[in-house]
Amino acid sequence: VFMITATFSVFAYVWMYIVLNDEVVTIPEAIITFALFPLLVGLSYAQAKNWFGLCGASGERRVRPEGHVVAVDGENHKHVSDRRESANSHRQVLTVEAQHKAHLANMLHQLPTDLDDEDLAKMAAQGILQKNKVSAMRYRIDARRKLAGGGGVLQNKLNFIKKHTIKSFSPADLKDQRSAGHSTPAGNQQQGLPRVTFPAYAFSVNESSGKIDIPVVRSGTNVALGKTSTVYYETRSGSARAGEDFEEAKGMLVFEPGVTELFITVKIIDDNEYEPDENFFIVLSVKGSDHNADLNEADYSTAEVTIIDDDKPGAFSFREGGMVVRESDQMAKCTIQRTAGVDGRVKILYRTRDATAKKDVDYFESSGTIIFEDGVRELSFNVALIDDKSYDKDLTFAVEFDIVGFPDCGALYGEHRILSVTVTSDERYRDTVDRIADLMKIHLENGSVGSGS
Repeated sequence: VFMITATFSVFAYVWMYIVLNDEVVTIPEAIITFALFPLLVGLSYAQAKNWFGLCGASGERRVRPEGHVVAVDGENHKHVSDRRESANSHRQVLTVEAQHKAHLANMLHQLPTDLDDEDLAKMAAQGILQKNKVSAMRYRIDARRKLAGGGGVLQNKLNFIKKHTIKSFSPADLKDQRSAGHSTPAGNQQQGLPRVTFPAYAFSVNESSGKIDIPVVRSGTNVALGKTSTVYYETRSGSARAGEDFEEAKGMLVFEPGVTELFITVKIIDDNEYEPDENFFIVLSVKGSDHNADLNEADYSTAEVTIIDDDKPGAFSFREGGMVVRESDQMAKCTIQRTAGVDGRVKILYRTRDATAKKDVDYFESSGTIIFEDGVRELSFNVALIDDKSYDKDLTFAVEFDIVGFPDCGALYGEHRILSVTVTSDERYRDTVDRIADLMKIHLENGSVGSGS
């Protein structure tokens, strides 16, 4: 099914190129396009049901009440019937829960007897994950995750088990525990090492704060706390980069006798530029053998710090939604204002658009870029008008703008993204025309009377 959907996905781009190459979609092309949808669904369903016989023999399997599974064709389920070779080879009824418990009992016999129930459960879970047969569906899921840049489900599970189980219960560790007669945590307590840890894993700080103080706490018996403990710390970049978003920090924390809390200070760089929230990490470690600190039992030996960006580029809008200018003014001044924040550098692209007024007839087409630097609240640009000495002009064109990088840049659009500019004839010129027209009317009347007398 995965191969079918992947093939159709690639073909979709090829088909789209073929159809749109001439910029015209014909009726046959439209019909074929819609017909491909049910074809994809039908082929995927048929393959899922194994109608094509491409997935090997298809033994039936169905679920019955009370947790029983009925399986057919014992040859295809040898992992279920290895211990029942003398039983009926055609149909077998197995209780899943009973089978798992029997398998678990066999595993427990092979594990050390001096571990508690929780430790035994962890080791048994690790063994089951490694021995279980992987289904075809699991391979499909893993393939899709890898295509998307993620890790496989099974590998993630095994890595988790290795991190939290195998490392704590390696053969050498188990041998040491058996010889000592106690578990690792108890051993550390008997050794008298105080536990050093971050009180939490995640911390956050506003970019404008300038710094963050991360606490590191120490706990243990009075005897353990009565000695000096030494731990080292170091920052590591995540999405936030050292030198750009924060200052790299590394050093040593010395817990004097009786001291239970110290702080790591990291300076935050405020750049006045909008950017998404970013993070970095602080890692604790010990060196040498006289550190008198236990990090193995620490709740959090690594802390994540998120830098919250509080820079606000602001909202951008024309000062008003409409304006009226006379054609004799020769220029229409358009003003964009910046409100609700003035942080960072923001680019604005503007352009004119015809309405009843036409470019190169009533005004000159205009487009360009204006840049709001950090702290700038208002900028203007001009659009040139064409004065054709019209007597009764009342025409309109539009000016609009776009924010470069929206929405990732953080800037927002305000109330007026489009400005309507109405161009009228000059009133003084109209008055002059009216006055001359009246005089002409008088002269025409006098001339008419004179010629008729």
